Amino acid sequence: MKIAYFKPGDKKERFKLEGVNPSDTVYLKGFRIVVVADKVTTFQVGSPVLNRGVKIGEIENISFSDNFNSVKLTLFIKDEFKTLVRDNSRFFEIKPLSVKAGFIYAKVDFKSFSALVKGGIELINNGNGKPVEEWHKFTLQTKGE
Repeated sequence: MKIAYFKPGDKKERFKLEGVNPSDTVYLKGFRIVVVADKVTTFQVGSPVLNRGVKIGEIENISFSDNFNSVKLTLFIKDEFKTLVRDNSRFFEIKPLSVKAGFIYAKVDFKSFSALVKGGIELINNGNGKPVEEWHKFTLQTKGE
């Protein structure tokens, strides 16, 4: 959905829509948090946020941080899953497709069909930790951390 605007006094029958297509979640009620990353690799608006393989939300917006040294990913989490986000939650990148091939074998590994196409983010926690407020900031981690 896009919103058109016009100057007062001008009668118009057609409107030119400008700007970026917002995510489908922009106008939905939900829980939003920020994950800071060094760079965007495979992420895009609409990429899924998963917990244990279940989609609990998606990337709603991608922008630079205030000092342009990192990237801010705004994550939309469905209201029914916001209790999964705790102060000790960790966020990892899901690569869109992992292919390992040798002379005799090939292995293809991906988390979900949506993640196969768009990549995504995996939320991991152990159930402990304290609930966080909306807009809490986390850091994207790599699998080695």
